[in-house]
Amino acid sequence: MLDASLIWLSRKIASQREFYSFALIGALAFIIDACILSFALMIDPDAFFLGRFFSFLACVTFTFYFNRQITFTGVANRPVVDQFVKYVGSNIIGATINLTVYGLLVFYYQTARDWPVFAAAAGAVTGLIANFALSKFFVFKVSN
Repeated sequence: MLDASLIWLSRKIASQREFYSFALIGALAFIIDACILSFALMIDPDAFFLGRFFSFLACVTFTFYFNRQITFTGVANRPVVDQFVKYVGSNIIGATINLTVYGLLVFYYQTARDWPVFAAAAGAVTGLIANFALSKFFVFKVSN
């Protein structure tokens, strides 16, 4: 009984560490994202989407590398190209969820229109949770 409790506790702590690490790496990626997008808009004030494309590529590459090395240890011996393709795909799903939550809140709630940063935060949190779950259980899944 004690062994089972210790195993459960160690897995719980590891999962929390992974989530916090994933979130911290994501926060750093947000800074990179903002910098690249701002730089692209300085070069071309109309490059909203092209700049966002390049900032997304930079961020997904950054987060993939550090999540593979730090957050989800023990999977670095797997084929990197396969993992990267899965990671980009899962991040596109997470971004879609993020933008959908944001859009629904802004569309249906006046408060979200008055304070869109809160709608963006709600979208970011749901996207973070989706990306973490997809990364942990699909991209970087540890086989037993």
